[in-house]
Amino acid sequence: MGTTYRNIVSDIRGMNKLLSSDNLINDRVVLNEIRSVANMIVGQALNKRKYWTSPNLFTKLSCIEFEQTSLSECCEYTNPCTISKSLQTIPKIGEGLYGLAISGLFAIDTKQKFKPTDPNRFANLLKIGLPKMGIYFWIMDGHLYTTNPDLKSATLYAYFTEPVPNELLYPTGCGCKQDPSLELQCKNPLDLEIKFPEERLQDLKQQVYKNLLSVYFNVPSEGNKTSDNKDDTTK
Repeated sequence: MGTTYRNIVSDIRGMNKLLSSDNLINDRVVLNEIRSVANMIVGQALNKRKYWTSPNLFTKLSCIEFEQTSLSECCEYTNPCTISKSLQTIPKIGEGLYGLAISGLFAIDTKQKFKPTDPNRFANLLKIGLPKMGIYFWIMDGHLYTTNPDLKSATLYAYFTEPVPNELLYPTGCGCKQDPSLELQCKNPLDLEIKFPEERLQDLKQQVYKNLLSVYFNVPSEGNKTSDNKDDTTK
């Protein structure tokens, strides 16, 4: 496992004794600030087409289960058309100039990669009779939808801006693989690996440190130093 949130919290607390001794700033407060700043830095980078192939950025949801539903649930399409919908709701995914921060959605059984679209575009394909080139997917109201009505389960790689619950990180009873240990199922959020570009970790710590001092101790901030102007070696 790489760097955990607990590692980052500990490093930030060690930067100033004010942060290590103040009872108002508990680990949860620091964790929330880490997530907020990380989302800002990653959003800036993705808008510059950076880190899309980074192995450190995307979280894997190994087994998302699906059920059948009608396309009319997603758009004004009246003809019969069955699609699939995830049983679980999906945490919010980062979004920027180039769409959702999704590395890929794959069928578990065939390893086929699905193509992103939206329900209205897919409905238009059906209306004008154009051939469907592969299987498509979209997200609506927190659920994943795919145009494969027979899909049972899929794997998603995405950058999430919200905490991902353990039941999605370590699914049980899905039949794809052996159930995770009880220790993993009950894992503390602080002990999860942070999904963030390794080369920007120091920037993250510095900005969180400055934000906490500014908010809780009125220490003037020197401004936002997280603008993404560095050379990217992870393309």
